[in-house]
Amino acid sequence: MRRLLLHAAAFLSLLAGTCALYQGALHLGFLDLDDPTYVLENPLVRRLDGESLGRVLTEPYFANYSPTHLLSYSLDYSVRGPDPFVFHLSNALWAGLVAGTVYLLGLGLLGGAGAALLGAALFVVHPAHVEAVAWISSRNELVAAAFALASLLAYRRYRRRAPGDRLYYGVSFLLFTLAVGGKTSAVVLPAVLLFHDLWVEGRPLRRSIADKIPFALVACAIGLRALAAQPTARPGIDLSVAAWSIPESLGLLSGFGTFVLYRDPPPTDPSLDGQVFGGLVLLLLLAAPVLLRRRIGGLSAFLLVSLVLSLLPPQGLSLVHPVADRYLFLPSVFVVLLLAVGARALARRFGRPGTIAAAAACIGLAGLWVKETLSYLSEGEDPRSVWFAASTKSSEPNTFFHLGAQYQARADRLEGDLAKGGSEAAACRRLASAVWEGNPRLAALLSEWDRAEFKGEETKALRDGLLDLASVSFDRTVATKRTLMPHVFYRLGKIAVERGRSKDAREAFEKALEESRRHTYEATRNEFEVRCGYALGVVAWRERKYSEALPLIRSAEEAQQRYGGNWEPELSAQRRRLEGIASRPGR
Repeated sequence: MRRLLLHAAAFLSLLAGTCALYQGALHLGFLDLDDPTYVLENPLVRRLDGESLGRVLTEPYFANYSPTHLLSYSLDYSVRGPDPFVFHLSNALWAGLVAGTVYLLGLGLLGGAGAALLGAALFVVHPAHVEAVAWISSRNELVAAAFALASLLAYRRYRRRAPGDRLYYGVSFLLFTLAVGGKTSAVVLPAVLLFHDLWVEGRPLRRSIADKIPFALVACAIGLRALAAQPTARPGIDLSVAAWSIPESLGLLSGFGTFVLYRDPPPTDPSLDGQVFGGLVLLLLLAAPVLLRRRIGGLSAFLLVSLVLSLLPPQGLSLVHPVADRYLFLPSVFVVLLLAVGARALARRFGRPGTIAAAAACIGLAGLWVKETLSYLSEGEDPRSVWFAASTKSSEPNTFFHLGAQYQARADRLEGDLAKGGSEAAACRRLASAVWEGNPRLAALLSEWDRAEFKGEETKALRDGLLDLASVSFDRTVATKRTLMPHVFYRLGKIAVERGRSKDAREAFEKALEESRRHTYEATRNEFEVRCGYALGVVAWRERKYSEALPLIRSAEEAQQRYGGNWEPELSAQRRRLEGIASRPGR
């Protein structure tokens, strides 16, 4: 009983430690990337009833199929609606649960509470986790890891032939199904279980395969369902990309590297030589655990092959970026357990001096990781948004686009936020201080706001400055983009409209429409057919070209109704208004 209480205390301490480390993320709000689509605009998560549950379980959403992931949002939404604090707290709790599960897994694999606690503690502070925990939309990584590790624990219980062992097999299978429903990256678990049997237990291969078949069937069914829902971002598997991305991922798993929301895309080499070289690198990575098994032992070889396997799913999908911090959440489990195995081996070989050396090394590593984690978390508190720091670390076009989108959004709602007062007005002051740092006009601006003058010259100048910054960021996006990005041209068109440059606006909207028609994602094609058609109609309307504007706006309205969208809520009302204007005599 005492040991059980100690293990429970360790589990809860890891949970609490995770929440404490990420308490700064609780007030970050929703990120403009994916969070609105998954939470704010998602009708499937607003209710926990039979209809919503049925749709979540059967329908893809946002070019993906991840029912467990969406259900986790439904639970959050039922607490206090679209409150970002609840969603961020939930992310921290999920991450804490995974840390506790790492401890339980370490107990079984390492045979000692000290080594298990060491590995789990390192897991808590790993800087590669910031994206997965602080970004609400990365919940799928947390959910998949939580259920996958719990499935592994139940499977180990089944393999120990405890009373009711078949029950534990069923529990493991159910948990695995939930894991793959969280994110398809968990499809590697059957292979992990197989190597567990072969290298940890020493079970014969033939007997090891049979009880993995149900797992493999579920993995295929859900994996194919998710794959069918996704658009093609790059053509198939590029071995040269995989050969580059896996070593980079291993470098990031060391806890030292550049952690950023969007990183630069991998180099590609479509030639035969490039593909052969990439294949050889992948083969070597997969063969390394087999070749090293006798030297490092079955447990270490198992953890190493699990690490390599967990890095493979992004390589098999049509992703432009097969390396992202969030993809490293599950692989980091095996990294910290390998470190714990190494610390235990050092202590056993050299006794007390080895124990002291291992403890010192781990404490030092944990300290460096905590520093990196807190530094990365602090980027989210920048009043210009987390994308400002990202744009200084990555040349990826999306970083510039999202930074520009933040400047544009803040400019559009500047006067409204100031009028609201409270936290919104305080955020405007922080933004002004960051954007106009060192500018002598800052004092006059703040004085203007102190007098509750929210339409004054200085406020207008700041707003124009924010739009200038947005334009610069969008221009950098266009200059560096490698894929179709209709949204950047659409936003440039909106700025041109606001500044009365009708010709520039029309060219930007037409370019956005042209790119959207070639986009691989149907929802994007539909959205921009409506948005750009309406925007072109508005440009013609402002030029008093009513006979040109009305057909454009009518066509956009019909498209919005046909696709069942609501991208332009005022479209029908504006169409009626324009019809009234166009019908007047002399028009």
